[in-house]
Amino acid sequence: GMALCTLLCSHLTTAALAVLIGASVWAGLLFPPLPPRSTDPDVAALKDAFAAQIAATAGLTISGVGELKRDRDTAGWSLLADHFGSNPNTPYMFTVLPFLGFALPSPIMHVRQRDAVVLLARRPPSAEYFSFTTFAAWTPRRGVVFGSLADSVNHLSLNASASGLFAHIVTSNRRTYSLVERALVASGLPAAAINLVVIPAHLHAEWTQFETVLRLFRFANQTEGSLYLRSHHPLLYLSASHADEAALPPRGYSERRRPGSADERGLASAFEAHGLAALAAVGAAFGRLQRGEAAEATAFAPLMIRGLDCLANRTECLGDCPDAAYFGPHISADSDAIPLLRLSSDAALHLVTMVNHRAANASVYASIAVLRPADRAAKTLSKGRMAVRATPLGFTSFDWPAAGAFVTWAFTRNPQHCARLEAA
Repeated sequence: GMALCTLLCSHLTTAALAVLIGASVWAGLLFPPLPPRSTDPDVAALKDAFAAQIAATAGLTISGVGELKRDRDTAGWSLLADHFGSNPNTPYMFTVLPFLGFALPSPIMHVRQRDAVVLLARRPPSAEYFSFTTFAAWTPRRGVVFGSLADSVNHLSLNASASGLFAHIVTSNRRTYSLVERALVASGLPAAAINLVVIPAHLHAEWTQFETVLRLFRFANQTEGSLYLRSHHPLLYLSASHADEAALPPRGYSERRRPGSADERGLASAFEAHGLAALAAVGAAFGRLQRGEAAEATAFAPLMIRGLDCLANRTECLGDCPDAAYFGPHISADSDAIPLLRLSSDAALHLVTMVNHRAANASVYASIAVLRPADRAAKTLSKGRMAVRATPLGFTSFDWPAAGAFVTWAFTRNPQHCARLEAA
């Protein structure tokens, strides 16, 4: 492996969730949540028209109203933002509803077998990348699961109208989806602007709590991006009173290989030469390696995680984003343990050499995020029970100083190292 991409990982304990939910219930009783109207007039008008259509539809009622909200702007839940191994380069939003219908807004929600959750929104302003991913977040028996249910709906696959309006529906019921689709079209939204995420029907039996997360990366206009983060796009919980239990077929994941996919295998020899040259340059800057000292090399390998597989295997799924690839050091296909990288002293330095996948047209962007273990004394992580915390250390391919095929970064806690390398 030749790159390190970000992990969106979660390790929220059941106890932490219980405390947060309890506080949310009490706060909701004291201060009932009132979702504000969307600041986007077209989205607000679509919501009004859709609500009127649902009111006239036999078999469905609106029983909850929420919004699309930034994680750090969500009361209570903002305290857990760093419990995700999140990318510090990327804002996160999620859909929220009042917990139990009256408590403070919560991103995790139970969706009953015949019900649906519908987000009405506008396509985010121009950005390098965005994606909506729906997860099975938590179950009473298993605790935190955080496994994706299907492909992400991203900037390349989002269905939207010519003006950018769209609906994002989460349900498992065929009849409910048909009724919602009909109401949306009658509200003026084209059928081609509807996006569907199918909940595998068996997850309802475990009283699974679901969560939909929006990741946004690098707005072309940050002012427009900041307005979008606080635009209050509406989320509607629809309760079904019909008796039809026919399930939609699960969608799973699409094939990643494409005829035009970039093939980086031809870069192997040049990449090896670049790594040796980078090592020699650093060695020369510090007067090392001339006396035959060895530098230990650690290859990055893929971390193979897919939500539906993790759900089937009863492991934690790390908040996998199906349209991303994950790599890291000391990952072995035949071992659950991942030994952690450590700087042995203030004199130590780690040199990371990577392929610039964006320059090779193999990815929209690449990023490095430095995560730490939840237990600071831990020496390994578990692939199936990965307990990590976010740090502010992260950068992306847009931060790299050159647009060549390869890049190299040094990681150190010694500022004298940085000064010496910059002067070399």
